[in-house]
Amino acid sequence: MRDASDVERTAEQLKISATLHGSLDDASTVEAAASALDVEVGSIGKSIVLMVHEAEPVVVIVPGPRRADLDKVAQQVDADPEEVRMADADEVERHVGYPVGGVPPLGHKRPLRTLLDEALLEESTVFVGGGSDDVMLEIKGADLEKLPDVVTGDFSEE
Repeated sequence: MRDASDVERTAEQLKISATLHGSLDDASTVEAAASALDVEVGSIGKSIVLMVHEAEPVVVIVPGPRRADLDKVAQQVDADPEEVRMADADEVERHVGYPVGGVPPLGHKRPLRTLLDEALLEESTVFVGGGSDDVMLEIKGADLEKLPDVVTGDFSEE
């Protein structure tokens, strides 16, 4: 399984300035991460792994208080809405290399199609999963556009 060192190494390779915040009591949910970091939930981003056509993992990065909109994702990836679903915990670990609750937006086992919700670009600083449920990665919102294979758009719902 991958860990925070893989996240840090990938950020350096992409020339993204990022800071890992480790040994948090709990960062497995948006609310817990915001509390542990003493920030607003709107500053938290979450990386959600979806399965398309049962075989293709796609990472969707959305603001913490929001959910991935499966219909919008389906339209972007040229699939019918019923062909897009949340990945289960085993699929997340198998395809991304990190556990649910700690999925980062970068440093995956292999390059994955990534959809970035444009609302995160409005945040000067975003805290996202850092590779485990007690590590968060601090990154500039604008730097999320530097991720490989990223498409920016409206991919979330309230």
